[in-house]
Amino acid sequence: MNKIKLSPSVSFSIISCIIFFMLISLGSWQIYRLKWKLNVIQAIKTNLSMDTIGNKDLVFNNKAHLNYRKVKIQGKFLHNKELYLYAGNMSPNGKPGYFIVTPFAYETDKFILVNRGFIEAKQKIPTIRSDNTQNKEQIIEGILIPETRKPYFVPNNETKKNLLFWIKLQEISNYLGIVLYNAILLQYNSNEDELQPNKFSLHEIRNDHLAYAITWYSMAIAVLILYFKYKNNFKNKD
Repeated sequence: MNKIKLSPSVSFSIISCIIFFMLISLGSWQIYRLKWKLNVIQAIKTNLSMDTIGNKDLVFNNKAHLNYRKVKIQGKFLHNKELYLYAGNMSPNGKPGYFIVTPFAYETDKFILVNRGFIEAKQKIPTIRSDNTQNKEQIIEGILIPETRKPYFVPNNETKKNLLFWIKLQEISNYLGIVLYNAILLQYNSNEDELQPNKFSLHEIRNDHLAYAITWYSMAIAVLILYFKYKNNFKNKD
């Protein structure tokens, strides 16, 4: 059987077309993701503008539509179940440290996981912090945020050491032996001097899809330019 042998110009054209359409597809996918992200941001803006919800709202609503709602609830922290979420490059001051994550009882047998703020590694021990061990009733304020998927290259949680690298509510519920609300409360008021309060801004939501789309489309145009520039050279070799 004779093998089909393509001329250099035909091979060059086929390869160029494949690369071109791959780059166009990647750019179009980023445009789709851009539209999706803009819709998400708009939904977050809408929820942030709504009235603050309280204890009763959390008791009777355990739904995703409450994500990014402002919350003001009363209850007690379960300090004996405190966990440490490794901050990594999310550290607000560039120093190594953790986000303190503690369950909060807002009703009888009703618990929500609260990200209370950032603390430097040297202040991780609870007993050296000003207000940590006081098991008192208090009012906390914050924003409900959903748990996210585990990022790539992030290690598994070491719950037996109370160390987290990402938040998986079901895993944490199983470890602590309590049922947690299906969102996390990002607290932005704190009674502890050592804790740096959380801040939430829409500017922190990454939306690089337009830049990615421009990159892919630019590369597609570059391939097209190179194709027309060099195709005559390949024709001369045929």
